[in-house]
Formats: sequence, C-alpha cells, structure tokens
Amino acid sequence: MSQHVWPFIAPDVPSRSYYDDDDQTHQQTQQDHAIETLYTTPIFRVSQATGATKLDAGVLVIGLPGAGALFLHAAFPHKRLVGVLVMPGAVEFGWTPASDMGTPGTAFYQPESHPHMIVGLCWHAVSVERAYSWAKCVSEHVDAKQIVVLDSLSSGTYRPAEYEADEVAAPWLRKLSTSGSEKIDAVPYLEAPNMLIGMSAALLTLMEISGHKSTYCYASLLEKMHGKERPSEESLKAYEQVLSSFNIKIDTAIKYSAALSQYLTLFKGRYNTDNAMYL
Repeated sequence: MSQHVWPFIAPDVPSRSYYDDDDQTHQQTQQDHAIETLYTTPIFRVSQATGATKLDAGVLVIGLPGAGALFLHAAFPHKRLVGVLVMPGAVEFGWTPASDMGTPGTAFYQPESHPHMIVGLCWHAVSVERAYSWAKCVSEHVDAKQIVVLDSLSSGTYRPAEYEADEVAAPWLRKLSTSGSEKIDAVPYLEAPNMLIGMSAALLTLMEISGHKSTYCYASLLEKMHGKERPSEESLKAYEQVLSSFNIKIDTAIKYSAALSQYLTLFKGRYNTDNAMYL
C-alpha cells in the first residue's frame, strides 16, 4: 500500500505541515474560486437606457424553450431589449448582445404596444442543476405584480387524466399556480402523476416560498414530428387564450408558420425536448 494514501498511512513528516497555510497556495485557491464562481453564477445586465438597476413591470411573461419562447417571439415582433440574463457558458456558444433567437440565457424585452409588461425569451434549456440559480437571478432582478411562464410538455410522456381521452393533441393547455393566486381562466390544472421540472418548476417553487400570490405557469403540448417533439402552429395558438386572460391584446392574425420555419432552420436537427441544449 502506498504511504501517501490518506488517512490510512501518512508520510513521516512534521505534523505542522498539515496545518500551516501556504500564503501563495491560499491566494491561488481564492483566485480559482473567484473564477469558478464567475463562470457558474448567472449574470444579469440591465440596459442603461432604462436608468435603473433592476426591471419593474406590471406583468412579466417568460417564454421557455419549446413553444413558449417561439410564441412570444412571434406575438411581439416590435420590442426593445431592456435586460439580459447570461448563463454560464454563454461565451462558448458565441453569445452577442445583438443576437435574439438562439441566445444562451434569457433576453428581456419591453414590447412597444405594451409598455407595462416585460417579455422574457429563453431559447435554450437550462439544466435541472442550474434551474434554481436561473430562477433566483430572475426573481432578484425583475419585480412584477404578475408572473406568467409559458412552458411546454412532451406528448409522449404526458399521462391523460381519467376524464381525458387516451390520446391528447394540441392545441392543449394545463396550468399550475402559486397558493392564493386568483383564478382568472378555465384552463385545467396539471394533475399527477404529471409534473413540471426544470426552469418553470424552479421559478414557481421560488415564488411559492416567497409568498408571491400571482404566479402562473401554462404548459402547451408539443407534437411528435419525425421522431422528435417539436412545437407546431397548434402548440403556439394554445397560448393566445392565456394572454387574453391577462388582458394582453395581440394581433390574432399572427403568422406562426414563418416563426416556426426560422426556428427549425436555426436549430436544424439539434432540437429535442429529451436532449435539450444545456448550457
């Protein structure tokens, strides 16, 4: 057995060597920790044009990877960038402030037609391990009276309730909300054994703990095409009733086909809800 296998057999050296701090080693350890923290903690940048250190809105609507971000991208074509949440690894993916679709992280916009609201677009999934840090960063830098999260579910993994048909298809919606949230629509709640995981679950849980009484999450059903779960026009149209419930008017003549074409062209064969592009 090697004499350097600790703690079984220790080398015969003065005991002080185990406890003395080497200043140079300690300093290097601190530098390494600082660099590691920098690249593992989300960074939130607020546009200087806002003149504020954090964002404030009556309604915050966040579109997550899948159908959510794509719907908001199509529904609000005219908007200005007011903030960006940069996830670790953004530089590796070639992130630039001018980019939109495909941005690693979450970009926050203020629609020209709705100055009281903020729209967040997230194109790439954040891993389950980093979902809490993402949600915490959002909650610390965006104050909103109402929070709406647009998520999506895989049709292949959803288990219908007893009152549903054996097979469900888009347009289809289910919701979850924090305790005390006002009932503003007739969308059915998501029932067990189905559940949301990742980003939407992390934000919903964080808002529940903090006592936010107006946080809602809506999940639209993705459709299986060529063996992959992808958003369809029906998946996007399902969200229209959500915005209507919050008195957010949009052009009902939205052409989702153009947005879908741009989305699928950008991601090509890489998009798959079971193997998302984690940062």
